[in-house]
Amino acid sequence: MPLQPDQPYLSLYELSLRIKNTVQQAFPERIWIKAEIHKLNYYPHSGHCYPDLVEKRDDKIVAEMRGLLWSGNYRRINMAFQRLTSEPLRDGLKVLCSVEIIFDPKRGIALLIHDIDPSFTLGDLEKEKQQTIQRLKQEGYFDCNLRLPLPLLPKRIAIISALTSRGYADFMNVLQQRSNQYQIICKLFPAWLQGEKAVASIISQLRHIRRYKDVFDVVAIIRGGGGETGLAAFNEYLLAKEVATFPLPVLTGIGHATNQTVTEMVACVNCITPTKLAEFLIERFDAFADILHKAEDTLVRFTRTQMHMHNEQLLRTGRQLKVYVSHDLMQHRQQIMYEQKTLNKACTRALQQHQAEMYMLARMIGKESRHLLQQNWHIILQWPAGFEKNIRQFISQLHQQMDIWEKQIHWYDPIHMMKRGFNITLHNGKLVNSVTQLQPNDRITTRFVDGEVDSHIEQIRDISASS
Repeated sequence: MPLQPDQPYLSLYELSLRIKNTVQQAFPERIWIKAEIHKLNYYPHSGHCYPDLVEKRDDKIVAEMRGLLWSGNYRRINMAFQRLTSEPLRDGLKVLCSVEIIFDPKRGIALLIHDIDPSFTLGDLEKEKQQTIQRLKQEGYFDCNLRLPLPLLPKRIAIISALTSRGYADFMNVLQQRSNQYQIICKLFPAWLQGEKAVASIISQLRHIRRYKDVFDVVAIIRGGGGETGLAAFNEYLLAKEVATFPLPVLTGIGHATNQTVTEMVACVNCITPTKLAEFLIERFDAFADILHKAEDTLVRFTRTQMHMHNEQLLRTGRQLKVYVSHDLMQHRQQIMYEQKTLNKACTRALQQHQAEMYMLARMIGKESRHLLQQNWHIILQWPAGFEKNIRQFISQLHQQMDIWEKQIHWYDPIHMMKRGFNITLHNGKLVNSVTQLQPNDRITTRFVDGEVDSHIEQIRDISASS
């Protein structure tokens, strides 16, 4: 619809002036607003900041406005903010600002920041922290990692930290001081530890480590010192849940002396600084080494005691055995000597008896020969040749028989029989032919070919009765 000739209109500048007047009338004084510093936009050469202030709902920006923070106000506000929170103003912080609403015809509406309340930022962080704790507990994730058993000697450690982090350097310095004593393997997985990228960066590395969970014993999240606002990432629900549900024990050395973050609360082990965390690991190795040394000392002492006891027992047994053997040898030697004498006498009598029998046999042969000659003289005269032959055969037979007797006499020789293993047993100087001549506790002498042995009778077994 075209503009009518009598219809009024405004220039852009006039419109801008009306908007400015309207804004000044609506907001004649400073007001406090809650917003998030989406981007600080600090310019070091001038010292001014032009922060982009936003409000988010369900992680979506629903409102955005330009801010102005002149250098003088920035220095004052930033110093006060650091004194209370130990962190400077930065991107991602939720703040409560005292602002003046201004409108410039060229640049539009803006918020001139005069002051920022740091206590609001701390309170907002604490509120988010408590919400995260409550949610984890309701979902049953809060103590999952706390219940995981910590390895006795965590030797393979996956470390999430920044390569340039002072806390990481302190942690590694403590471990390297004992590297010649304990073989601890550390693998760094670099990540952002603060700011908007921190949560996503740490979660990404945790998920990367999860794929190699069989390679590592524990995971250590290490960060240097910092204030509450710088630790806000460790109160985030997504990061805390990832740590709480991680399949390996998570160890934290965040490096601050104030209240614990949620990530530290759900971790299996939490130490106040990276140095303390490294000392905690070394102490586990030292404690195990002490146990091994004590066990070694105990084993050495026990072994030495047992060796000493057994040596003493062997010496006593050796002395007793020497006494017993000497006594038994003396008894058997005497018995052998006695049996040898008895055997010599018996052999001598047997030889005499056989010699007498031989003499009698020779006389009988001579007498019988003469008798036969007388009876068969005429036959002999008739067959002198045959008779001579028969005589010779008979004499040869006699010689053979005498040889046999001589061999028998030789075999009956006591010395020869004792060489074959026989021996003579004497009791009170008398030859023993039967066990009935002996009683338990009697002393006997066994005679061998080369000596005698004295013995003591402990038991008598009658073989004929048992058979």
